[in-house]
Amino acid sequence: MKDWKKLLQAVSEDYLTGLTNKGIVKRACKDLEQTDVCLKEKESCLTVRVGDTTCSLVFPLGESKCSCPSVSICRHIVMAVLYAKGRYGSEDKGEEEEAQKEVEGQALPAAEQRNKNGQNSEEKQTEGLRTENFGTILNYPLAKLKRAIGDRRFQDLYYNMGQGPETEITVSSIITVLFPDTGITVRLLEPVEYSSCTCHKKELCRHKAEAILSYQLYTGKLAVSDLIPETGEKKAIQTEGVKEYGELLISFLEEQLATGLARSSPAVTDSLERLAILSHNQKLPDFERRLREINGEYQLYFKRAASFQVNNLLYRLCSLYKKAEALQASQTNEELAELAGEFRTGYFPCPALSLLGMGQREFHSKSGYEGETYYFLSEDTMEWYTYTNVRPVFYENGKKRIPSDRSKAPWQLPCKLEELAEARILLYNGKTSRNHRLSATGEAKAEYLGKRRLEKEKLKKQYYEDFLRLFEERMADSWQQEGETKEEKRLVLIQPVCVKNASFDSIKQEYSMELYDKGNHRIVLEVPYSKTEHYTIRYLERLAKRIGQGDMPAPCFFGSLYIKEGIMRLYPINYYEDLD
Repeated sequence: MKDWKKLLQAVSEDYLTGLTNKGIVKRACKDLEQTDVCLKEKESCLTVRVGDTTCSLVFPLGESKCSCPSVSICRHIVMAVLYAKGRYGSEDKGEEEEAQKEVEGQALPAAEQRNKNGQNSEEKQTEGLRTENFGTILNYPLAKLKRAIGDRRFQDLYYNMGQGPETEITVSSIITVLFPDTGITVRLLEPVEYSSCTCHKKELCRHKAEAILSYQLYTGKLAVSDLIPETGEKKAIQTEGVKEYGELLISFLEEQLATGLARSSPAVTDSLERLAILSHNQKLPDFERRLREINGEYQLYFKRAASFQVNNLLYRLCSLYKKAEALQASQTNEELAELAGEFRTGYFPCPALSLLGMGQREFHSKSGYEGETYYFLSEDTMEWYTYTNVRPVFYENGKKRIPSDRSKAPWQLPCKLEELAEARILLYNGKTSRNHRLSATGEAKAEYLGKRRLEKEKLKKQYYEDFLRLFEERMADSWQQEGETKEEKRLVLIQPVCVKNASFDSIKQEYSMELYDKGNHRIVLEVPYSKTEHYTIRYLERLAKRIGQGDMPAPCFFGSLYIKEGIMRLYPINYYEDLD
């Protein structure tokens, strides 16, 4: 009898509601007052006669049976549980009254001690509800939860933690988890198999798995760091053949460093291309990208291009050599995955974004890709986002790229791609990477709100008139790491007081102008010459002429900030005369 008392103590109306629903529990409470009920206790179950039906109560209660035709937990079982709990509860009440009489006869200090510990006891009881009563839920294997949620959804959950609406968790005799974004409610019971979800699935559905995961995070059983997902590319890496590839790459790099640039043959570019293909086959995308960048440097050298710099080539060769040595020394698949990198950027759902088109730039990377990058500024968070229209060109043999103005804008927008550079849009159901790169997913839809309008007051996080403050806030921690800071952290709007010394250096093959603020602090605007940058330089020359003739004041420049030779420099992406 004592065992049944303990088991029934934890059963509340919330628990019964989780087994059935609120309507059945309410009806059972009402019918219990007008129904004849009798109880017999056996070793393994309680037999309760409820009117004309017989219920056999066992634990867990979800396995209880009734003689009525119902195949689920019916009102008769609920009535039987409520009756049994009431009967054993009345016996416990008599025992409590006797215990109370003994307490009243005890010394006063003991009563004072109980009052002193009252608040702590209540806190411990609440904490007990969170953990002690839900052992199987707390210890439910993470691997099973991942399978039920799915890899893609699991990644979305991890990368969007803290961005969307959080779950609402209520702990009583059951755990109730509400997902505000979908309206789904999950009631978690012990054992987990008897939990219920408003999606009405009996098995462990995605919502139940997410609810268990939320509760484990809520109690501290799991930390966010435990949920770092593995990408498909990392899972697919095989150690077989990678070591041999590492030896081959190290041997090639040692040969190039020993040969020297002056004695290098143009055939080295073919060798680099073959190694890049091997990297791709071995699922080593970061090695493939670096080899194509080195290939691009060699091609600049053999073409006698003015933009070629020996230091850049030497740096790329040495950094890849160190990476190849690390590949050889790696012992685990996790180490290999970290060195390999990823073939594709992972994109994850993001909240609705109100975006201002700030400009665009064409690019042709040394790793063999070209296209355009469009820059956006979020009106709500003042964070930078980019959209890249890109394609590989390392097999095109000089074929001309289709101009971007013939391309259609993404996200179902009724405009050309090039119009995004000056547009104000509202993006729904979008996806973005960890670096705020926007995806062209067909699920997203954007609303065109007209041309952008910039106001100084709303640009405070990104707008600078004081170059010293700009250096302290943006570059002070990374000024020694020239060019290594992520681009989204280097994008900035600067407003100079004047522009001086605009000129093209025919030896260095680069165009530059000096921008000064009120304190006479300098930033050098700099653009190296190339076929891609030819029109950019001509545009800047006309701008400098207009400023020099007094036809216009110095505009606000938008660009990418970096440090070179100890001087703050800016690569210009756009400029604005209409800043309010």
